Amino acid sequence: MCELPSGKRHPHQYRIPRESLEEARRRLLGTDLAGCQSFDELHDRIEETIGDIHMVGPLVTYDIAHRIGAYIELEPTRVYLHSGTRDGARTLGLGRGRKTLEVSELPRAFHRLSAAENEDCLCIYKREIGAAARLSGVERQ
Repeated sequence: MCELPSGKRHPHQYRIPRESLEEARRRLLGTDLAGCQSFDELHDRIEETIGDIHMVGPLVTYDIAHRIGAYIELEPTRVYLHSGTRDGARTLGLGRGRKTLEVSELPRAFHRLSAAENEDCLCIYKREIGAAARLSGVERQ
C-alpha cells in the first residue's frame, strides 16, 4: 500500500487514490513475483499486472518493483526513467523515448553508483545536473 514504517503513505504515492493502491495490492498478491530471476523481469511483471490501474504510472510501478525487489533480493541493473529521473537524464541529453538507461551511458562520474543510486541522483539533483550540464555545454536531446 506504499506505506512507510510510520504507517503514512510514501510521498511519491500520496496522490494515488486508496482504491487504486488496493486494486494494485489485490492483483499483485495473486501474481507470482518470487519466481522472477531479475529486476527487469520483476518490473515488467508488475507493470503488466498493475499498469492499467487509474493513476498507477511508471513511478508507482518502479517504486513497487524496487520495494518488492529489495525483499526478494533483486536489484535494478539499469536506470529506470520516469518522472524526475527522466528530467535528470534529459538534462544530460540522454534517454529520449526510452524506458531505461545503462549505467555505462551516463557520464563517468556516475559509474561508481548503482543503478538505483543513479535513479535517485538523477531525480533528486535534476536541477543541479541541468545547471552543470549548461555550464559544460552539454545540450538536451
